Amino acid sequence: MIGLSDIKNLTGFIFLLLLCQFQTAGAGDYDKLSYWMEESGFENIQLNRSGNTLILAYENRIFRHEADAIAFLLHEMPLPESDEIIMLPKYLNIAMLSIQINSINLQKYRQGMMDSKDFLSKINLSQNTDYYIQKTNKNLTNPSCFKTDFLIEPMLSMQLGNFDRPIQALAEVAPDIQIQLNKGLILNAQALIPIYNNLKSMEGAKVRAGIINLSQNIRLPDNFFVTASIGTFSYDRFGVDFKTKKYFLNGLLGIYTQMGYTTWTNVGNTYEDRYFEKDNYFIGRLGGEYRFAAYDLLISASYGTFLYQDKGWRFDLLRQFDDLIVGFNGILTTDTYNVGFYLSIPVFPKKYANINKVRIRPSHYFNWGYNFRGQTYAGKNYSTGENILQKSRDFNPYFIKNQLIIRL
Repeated sequence: MIGLSDIKNLTGFIFLLLLCQFQTAGAGDYDKLSYWMEESGFENIQLNRSGNTLILAYENRIFRHEADAIAFLLHEMPLPESDEIIMLPKYLNIAMLSIQINSINLQKYRQGMMDSKDFLSKINLSQNTDYYIQKTNKNLTNPSCFKTDFLIEPMLSMQLGNFDRPIQALAEVAPDIQIQLNKGLILNAQALIPIYNNLKSMEGAKVRAGIINLSQNIRLPDNFFVTASIGTFSYDRFGVDFKTKKYFLNGLLGIYTQMGYTTWTNVGNTYEDRYFEKDNYFIGRLGGEYRFAAYDLLISASYGTFLYQDKGWRFDLLRQFDDLIVGFNGILTTDTYNVGFYLSIPVFPKKYANINKVRIRPSHYFNWGYNFRGQTYAGKNYSTGENILQKSRDFNPYFIKNQLIIRL
């Protein structure tokens, strides 16, 4: 005869068995998603479940545009059992954005029961990742460390000349090795190879080193970004550089600073040499920017010391048209003024091969600019290469949502 205690024990056993089966099924779903993410080429993958919420952190190095990667995942990734999905896109294994999605709405969108406009209105994109990143699994799947990108970047410098050389130009190819060494730490090593050169200020330029440096990128709480670089920069400078940026209003407003101390990478003893004075220069700047979200339009202004020790203002007006960036700038210093424009043109293809150990690909963009006063040294600033402050613009929640409207 079965007693009450036996029924309780049997009920408990059945409940425990069902719970174990549910957890095993859930773990199997998560393993399936992790495997699919890795096979699709995503790196630095972290999966975790917090209650009925799936937290998915990943780094995209296969799509040129972050919105393309997000759209691909929304359409194709396997969906484990969960009420909610939190996606955390990364840069250099640092979470840059949180995307909160209701799983039922995503399934309805996939099944055609909800249009893209209605679906996008129900997802929440935020620059704040602090709460969710604390809940991610610390184990990484398909880590990026020591995977090498070998980039081929076209470069063009131009200015108006005289009647002998009405257009002066320097066309170069810049092979660039980029290696992620640790979280936020990247090694850049670039060479500059002239293809065509009649630019007077660069006469005699040969194959030479470009930007070669170590750069540590950090994200601190409350949307505060830092990058510190040491090595060689553009304009043949060697030294250290430190940048910060703090965002407010979910990425609409930003305050940024720059401090650097550099010297020439080479100094000659004659006037035939490009550089014959051993000058050590300090640069310090403070600026702010504001984004008009509806138009993907950025305006910014900064004040401080430029590379060649002139002081003054720089103003920028920048518009992001999908992958294309068009900008206008103005310089006002104690000595002179200058105005110009610049373009960042996407380079084919939009998607790259997965990285095993080493991958060869073109650069994401071809960058070109032109200044009205081309032969002045006023208002110059060196480049340290790509960094987290620049990339934060591509992960802006308003920009990403505008781009998803086009892609979904």
